[in-house]
Formats: sequence, C-alpha cells, structure tokens
Amino acid sequence: LSPVCLGSLRRAASINAEYMGAIIVMGYPGEQGGQGLADNLWGIVNPSGRLTTTVYPESFTNVSMFTMDMRPNLTTGYPGRSYKFYAAGDEVYRFGEGLSYTTFKLTPLTENLVFISEILNDALTQFPDKPISKVSLLVKNTGKRAGAETVLAFLVPPNKNPNNPTKILFGFQKVFLQPGESKKVDFDIP
Repeated sequence: LSPVCLGSLRRAASINAEYMGAIIVMGYPGEQGGQGLADNLWGIVNPSGRLTTTVYPESFTNVSMFTMDMRPNLTTGYPGRSYKFYAAGDEVYRFGEGLSYTTFKLTPLTENLVFISEILNDALTQFPDKPISKVSLLVKNTGKRAGAETVLAFLVPPNKNPNNPTKILFGFQKVFLQPGESKKVDFDIP
C-alpha cells in the first residue's frame, strides 16, 4: 500500500514522491464527500476535475509570506505567483493538472495554430501570423472507459517579457466522451 497523507498538501508534496501513489485533497467535502471519494477510488466514477491552483516546490517557502506580488522580480530573484507568472518550471503540481481512468487525444483543427500537448492535455495557442478569432480542436477518447476531459485553452504572448503573463487561460470546456468517440471543441478568442 502507498502512504496516505491526510494533512496539508504542502506536507504531502514534500514527501518523496517515489513512495507516494497519489495525493487526494478534499477541501470541504461536505456530507457526501466520503461517498464521492470512495466512488472515485473504486472506479465507479471516472474523475475529471482539475487543480485550481499551482503547488510550488519546497524552495518556494523561502519567499516571504508577506510578498504577494504576482509578477516576478528579477533583481530580488522572486519567481512570481500563479500559472500566469510562475515560470520556473519546477512546480510540484501545475494549475490544471488532473487524472482520469481513460486517455484522450487532442488534435488542432485551426490553421496556423501552434499546438503543444503537455501532460495536462491542454491546448496552448500562440499568436499566429494572421489573426484568428476562433480555435477549434478535436478531442478523442482513446481509452477503454467513458470519461470527461476538461480542455483548457491558453493564449501565450509572443514576447517573453517578465512583466507579461507567460500564458493566459481564455477558455475551458468539459467534454464527455464514450470510448472511441470524438467531438469538436471551439473556443472564441477574446
């Protein structure tokens, strides 16, 4: 059996990950939280939630708790906060990560779309050569179980300026698919 951590996520994240099979965080689960947890763990329900925050590495605790700046500060070495500005690449868990009992494949359908499929299975879009007002993707359930994929769409500014966000979430959609089923997903670019 893998260790279970019922304490804080920061404590769980500092434990050697090779010995930990999973981390479950249930903020305020309410009256039916235990039943929901059991349904997910026993595979009755296929999880499709995403993290709403970034979990930083232990080195982030060296930052003063009174520093609430979002943007990084190159002179002090402050790395910034949130998925928009923290770009060190050493996050323990990134905003938008989540698990499922099935797998999905995302395929871009928009011309001139720069598509990067990450562990998160999110679609990062970069400003193309010609303006576009909509991004289209094809989402396919490539696994053996029905499930839902939360597709996250980000704009990535073309200039790598530390005062600008590294990426900006501009849309998300949850897509429910049977095994082998595909669905087109559209995002309007603001």
